[in-house]
Amino acid sequence: MPAFLARAFVLLALLSAPLSAQIILSGQVVDPQGFGVAGIDIDVLNVRGGGDPDIFNDGTNASGFFNMTVQNAGVFDIRFTPPGPPTTTLLRATIPSVVVTGSADLGVIQLEQGVRVQGRTLNPFLQPVAGVKLEIIDVANDVELDLPTSNTNLFGQFDFTAPAADLELRLRTSGVLGQTLANTAIDVSTLSGVDTNLGDVVLPPGFHLRATVVNPGGQPVANLDTDTFDKVTGEKIWTPGDSSNAFGQIDLVLPFGLWDVALCPAPSTSLAPQIFLNVNMFADLNVGTQTLPFGHIVSGTVRDGQGLPIAGVDIDANNGTGGEFFLCQDGTNAQGFFSVVVPVGTTGLEFTPSYQVPFGSFETGPVNGPLNLAVTLPDCPGHVTYGTGLAGKGGFIPTITSTGGSARLGNDKYGIVVNGARGGARAVALVGYAEASTPFRGGTLHVAGGVPPDGSSPGFVQNIHGADDGNLWPIGFDMLFFDLPGAKDVAGAGNFVVAAPIPNLPILNGLSRFIQLLVKDRDAVQGWAMSPGMRITFCD
Repeated sequence: MPAFLARAFVLLALLSAPLSAQIILSGQVVDPQGFGVAGIDIDVLNVRGGGDPDIFNDGTNASGFFNMTVQNAGVFDIRFTPPGPPTTTLLRATIPSVVVTGSADLGVIQLEQGVRVQGRTLNPFLQPVAGVKLEIIDVANDVELDLPTSNTNLFGQFDFTAPAADLELRLRTSGVLGQTLANTAIDVSTLSGVDTNLGDVVLPPGFHLRATVVNPGGQPVANLDTDTFDKVTGEKIWTPGDSSNAFGQIDLVLPFGLWDVALCPAPSTSLAPQIFLNVNMFADLNVGTQTLPFGHIVSGTVRDGQGLPIAGVDIDANNGTGGEFFLCQDGTNAQGFFSVVVPVGTTGLEFTPSYQVPFGSFETGPVNGPLNLAVTLPDCPGHVTYGTGLAGKGGFIPTITSTGGSARLGNDKYGIVVNGARGGARAVALVGYAEASTPFRGGTLHVAGGVPPDGSSPGFVQNIHGADDGNLWPIGFDMLFFDLPGAKDVAGAGNFVVAAPIPNLPILNGLSRFIQLLVKDRDAVQGWAMSPGMRITFCD
């Protein structure tokens, strides 16, 4: 048989053979009300690499049904993308890691309702800007959302569907032709669920800041990250494409203004970071070759007294003159791990947690070489409750607690919380410098006067200025008189929060204050309901 006839017979045999590798995936895509959604685009993404499979008939019909052919078995993410606004405002959905070995019915896939966001980008001359790339960031989780957004159209318009959340809309201008505009990020909240029209977004002109970064040996520093901070607010701005290339060259596009620009090499280079202050951008600027000095690598973990990691701890390097060296990557991760390069001459590292966690700060001695540290932060709770209270109306015992986090110096979010008191009643907060356990009117006074931190005499008040029957109070302490909120005489309705910011005064470090609440309540044993005591110990 001639060769060409043999090849023809083989081809005919292949065409007539059953396509055993083909797989049919079926199902229906519906909206939140259960109605089928037409025009859904379906993508099958290979989780294990090696390229995505060929698919056919990858869309839904008028009733939302699909019968899609997949060429090969595998493990796939199956993604369902609805038509964009104004056709629908439904969100894309993905079924992750679907093991496909044969034909299967995927059932009903219900899409979530989203919020429409639209607007138009203009340049400073109020001309539309095409080709601006859109990136949508979920602020709460600091992740880019998987949305079918792309670029602004020829008229500068964008129109997309987003979830109800606090978002950051990033407008990347690197794809814009014929003009240099600054990348721009704007806050957008869709929490209300109401469609949002941002109107015209004017992109400011951009200017190039160029430099070449080398190490002390003159070799280029590749993959160096830069961070740019607003000189006035101190806020870090979004600067995509801000890393150095293989030749150590950086090329930032910044808007007009005054900026602080930090150079952040990877810790593995052992190069210390540098920051350039007061960079005035009103035209393109080339600062030439910048040589980064070597520093000391300091790494390790930060944990609490039980050995649990503490995330988000800020790390500062003291420079010995009352100031600080700038550090990059200066915080602990979720495992409490950190790795920083500190400049030579660092006189100590300070580890400072968020006010929201019940820990104090920790400071090391001088850093004279590479270190691996296991840092344990001291406890610094918001308050400690002690003693017992005395019930008033309805059997409610008033309580006092704190809010706003730890009792660290400088915590301006700190506050005192009162719960469970008689509504609308007269109350007195007893504040002293010592703990007590003194029987009083059927209950116990848990506060004594003591000596204030400045050595002065505490205030001695012997009655409650006409609000009582004139009996003497047996202990000297400071008193704060006030009327509780809440419906008058309703048991447990006297609840409120009062701001009590903690000043950043070193004299307070280590000092304890003791507080107790007494509430005028005729249903109490001897006319006064009492809270347990609360101790606040200030820390740095």
